[in-house]
Amino acid sequence: MKIKKKRPLDSSGDSRNRSAARARKALVVLGMHRSGTSALAGLMMRLGGDGPANLLGPTANNELGHFESRPIYMLQDKVLASAGLTWDDYRPFPQVG
Repeated sequence: MKIKKKRPLDSSGDSRNRSAARARKALVVLGMHRSGTSALAGLMMRLGGDGPANLLGPTANNELGHFESRPIYMLQDKVLASAGLTWDDYRPFPQVG
């Protein structure tokens, strides 16, 4: 089933003028690991939303793909690694100071 995107209306109510100034909105999906965030982001993309420019992509464990930003994923891993943690670590993030 192909989903047809609705054309946004410009300030005059004309949906044909796509170049008219329009407010852009960002929907950010946040959540814990294994909580359905990738599935929700994928659904939002299927419904016409724009996704990340650099998707994480499919893996052997998820053939449909992860609908997550690769640079943000890598940043999160670096932050965790700087504290000696990984994504599946149960220990709290160490306090600084």
